[in-house]
Parts: sequence; structure tokens; C-alpha cells
Amino acid sequence: MNLEILVRWGQRALLIIDRLEQRPDKKVSHENIIAKLGWLTAFREPLKEWDALCHVAATVEHFVRTQGLWNGCEAELSNGFDDRELFPKAKHLQQQLIDFVKEEAMKARPNERLVGSNEIIESVFGKLKRLEQDQFKSGFTLMVLGVASIIAETTLDTIKKAMEAVPTKRVIEWAKNTLG
Repeated sequence: MNLEILVRWGQRALLIIDRLEQRPDKKVSHENIIAKLGWLTAFREPLKEWDALCHVAATVEHFVRTQGLWNGCEAELSNGFDDRELFPKAKHLQQQLIDFVKEEAMKARPNERLVGSNEIIESVFGKLKRLEQDQFKSGFTLMVLGVASIIAETTLDTIKKAMEAVPTKRVIEWAKNTLG
């Protein structure tokens, strides 16, 4: 989980080392910087390779998080890669991840899209908890009915029709009988 941060740090540190001679200031001794960060020069190529691996993983993660999974989605995912300068390990990882996505996507029924992240669910529960805080006397179980209003597109007309169709007394009765 921390690899990308460390790779970026290493690449930025190498950039500083590469530009030392162009710096007019002598406040910080170039020798001190080289003494502390010079060891990174031995990792210049591995850092490029690790960056490519991170990029492949991030591309797949973003695709699945934002698009979900469906039959055949691996073709669209494959089109999202630029293979021109991939290292062999990154190409191998890319193929492994595409195969994994394909395998998971085959679990979807025809014309079905599976959610690829729990972020939506976490967001709904967070909103539900905030809603429950405002109405703490009603309790969480009855407030679960508010989930539909959180995730649906609502208009004043929709809300009006819903409130006219189902009176509050009926909702309370349903909740007592169903939720306890």
C-alpha cells in the first residue's frame, strides 16, 4: 500500500540530485545531499520499473472502482493501457490483472454490472448514520427506510407522491411489525 509513495519519493530525490549542479544557491551543501541521497542512484532503473508496476495496478484499481465489472469488460480495460514502454514485469502484472478481472467479471449475469468497490456502500452508511443522528429518538432501524431517499434521485414531486401514497402511521405500523 505504501509502495507508490516510496517510489515517488525516490524519483523526486533523484531529480534533486540530477539538478544539483544547476542550483545557484550553496545554502545546502551539494556534498551533504549526495552523502544522504546518493545511494538512490543505484535504484534509478528499479524505481522506473516499480513506478510502471504501480501505474498498472492503479489503472486496474481505478477502472474497477469507477466502472465495475461486467461480461467482456476486460477488453475495455485492456484498451486503457499504453504498452509502448512497459517493463516485462509490468506487462506480466498487467496480463495477470486483466485475467483476474475477466474471471471475476464472468460472475456477472448477462447485462449485469457488478459493483467493484465498497465505497458506495460505505458512503450510504455514512449518510444513514448522519440521518440517524438528526432523528436519534426514532432509532436506527426505522431510519433504514431513509436509505432509498439517499441513493435515489428525488424531486419535490417524487417526495410528495411518496408521502401521499404511504402515510406515516402506516410506516410506523410496518416498522413495528417487521423490524420490531
